[in-house]
Amino acid sequence: HDPADLAHACRCLGQGRMDPLWDRLGEIECPVLLMAGSHDRAYKEMLQDAAELITDSRFRVVPVSGHGIHREQPAALLELLTDFLSEE
Repeated sequence: HDPADLAHACRCLGQGRMDPLWDRLGEIECPVLLMAGSHDRAYKEMLQDAAELITDSRFRVVPVSGHGIHREQPAALLELLTDFLSEE
């Protein structure tokens, strides 16, 4: 990766640069799956709060995982996604 491009992405695209949208989460009209790793305390708490604001949401905690669920527990991620996408 180009260091200048990465620096630009960090300065311009990070969460701290985005406008907060918490007051608009209730407007979401499709099913939403929110996942956090069991060791990712900050995101686990934040996503649990978000799930309470999104009408059709499911919040799941992936055991023995931190922030990188896709790397740390790929089988658990696949199972959660498969279950979520097969819901009717």
